[in-house]
Amino acid sequence: MNSPPSEIQISVLKTIEGEEELREQWNNLVLQTEAPQVFFTYEWALAVERAFKSTIQPWIFAFAKHGKLIGVAALACDMSDSKKFFFLGASTGDYCDVISTPGDREDVVTALLREFQKLKIRGAFFASVPEDSITLQALAQSHSAGYWNTSQPAYTCRRIVFDRKSTNPIGSSVSEHRLNSEKLRRLSKLGKISFEHLQATDEIAPVLDPMIKAQIARFLSTNRLSPLLRPERRNFLAELTSLLGPRHWMDLSVLRLNGRDIAWNFGFRFEEVLFWYLPGFDTALESHRPGGGLLNLLNEEGEQAANLKEIDLGLGDESYKVHLANAQRKTLNVHLGANFFSHSKTLVRNEMVKRIKSFPAVEQFARSLLGATSQVIKSSKLSLLQRIFRKIFSSDETIFFESAGDCRLKNSSYETEALHWNNLAVLALQNSEDPEMLEYLRQTAPRIRLAKKKSVHGFVVQGYDSKNAQYYWVDEIPMLADEHPQPAAMIFDHWAPASIRGKQLQKAAIECVAEEIKKQGKTPWFSVNHAEQNVLHALQNSSFNPRYAIIHRKFIFSMPAERKQVHHPQARP
Repeated sequence: MNSPPSEIQISVLKTIEGEEELREQWNNLVLQTEAPQVFFTYEWALAVERAFKSTIQPWIFAFAKHGKLIGVAALACDMSDSKKFFFLGASTGDYCDVISTPGDREDVVTALLREFQKLKIRGAFFASVPEDSITLQALAQSHSAGYWNTSQPAYTCRRIVFDRKSTNPIGSSVSEHRLNSEKLRRLSKLGKISFEHLQATDEIAPVLDPMIKAQIARFLSTNRLSPLLRPERRNFLAELTSLLGPRHWMDLSVLRLNGRDIAWNFGFRFEEVLFWYLPGFDTALESHRPGGGLLNLLNEEGEQAANLKEIDLGLGDESYKVHLANAQRKTLNVHLGANFFSHSKTLVRNEMVKRIKSFPAVEQFARSLLGATSQVIKSSKLSLLQRIFRKIFSSDETIFFESAGDCRLKNSSYETEALHWNNLAVLALQNSEDPEMLEYLRQTAPRIRLAKKKSVHGFVVQGYDSKNAQYYWVDEIPMLADEHPQPAAMIFDHWAPASIRGKQLQKAAIECVAEEIKKQGKTPWFSVNHAEQNVLHALQNSSFNPRYAIIHRKFIFSMPAERKQVHHPQARP
């Protein structure tokens, strides 16, 4: 690597807020890169700075020659460690890179590494650098600046590249498209389909909230927690909308059914490329594939539009992307380290990961082993011994209660509502700082999908405060008491905040759910483990009476279950 020209001046900015002159020069450089990306723009960097200001510190390196900007490296560090750098947009952008013309890239990267030396930077992690970026060639010579580098594959971004077939502008309505896909035909049977591109900030802002809720519900339905539960992630989307909208770089595509939004893509339109960045759809219509229908329309539109050359499907190897794509762009992660031993450690780890991933069975075993090891490390010796003991000998008792009368705890301030995807997403957002509740929602949300096919139903009981929301799951069961003529329904799972467990609020909520069951002409039952003393205490003064218990014992092997009569709950005051 050649030494950078002495006339290069370097400025380091800790904020770019209000830097209008820098903004225009920065964006002009983006347009001169090998493959211009919206993720490289000043606006993207500013949106990240504003949204994540509580956790990261921007370090913007600006390189100028003869008073003219020739390069930008938008980097950042964690608040807790200012000696390790990463791309400012690493956690939000599909692609990251040093920005300059191809001819200036080597000089800019060299100048950056020299500045690293002056600042005594220990290392840097350059994520998601496009495989064809000149930056990778410049970094390959980083040892001349005192840094060791190693790279490994990151992601493959699938792309749909179009042949220009006509001069029609993008933005035609659905009625002009042939509904020739199975997804669109199925949707059209439910009503009128419409399709729109929203690009102005004031058009997009009202759509953000329902889109975010749908995305959160979608994640919960697949037993995951959405990143959008974090407020900074939601703020980031709002900042992008306000910053990219005026530049006409936003494109939020919406698919509607009878005027109701059912699928979205929070995307971008930049240099004749449409980005499939954050798609989502109404989980209640999952069987009709609304997300696939939206992408199909975008694909058909792109084939006919003169002002769109490709759709970048972004990160991820989902099967639908592989099926649709006719091109791809790979990215690499590059680690820079000033310490040879640290570099060697990274190199060995990357090689091991590469070899393990080449054997799927070995990779699965390694993941299981790492998970088990992590659990052992987190556990104390006592808890480990307890688990070993339970593997050999255990005793588990479940007590069954029957509601034997009218509700004893009238509480008009409580409302009982059936769980569905929308209110589940709202509750997750309202309690995004409560990890215990979120974990419960993550584990139980997939039951909503089964509720349509089976007799399982979920209820949320809320009072004056959403943070006191309680959850109860009910299932129809065969009659548990031979003398009882009515069909029965069992409350088989429940969750309440720790602050109200066993107290009056939980008792009232249990009675609310019992009333809902009675409205269906069924007898309410409640099953609870003997170890759940708080719930047993809540049941003591309710309309539920203990009927019997089922005991499961284990001594190496499981023993036959025992049934015994119970006359009062074993609850502590």
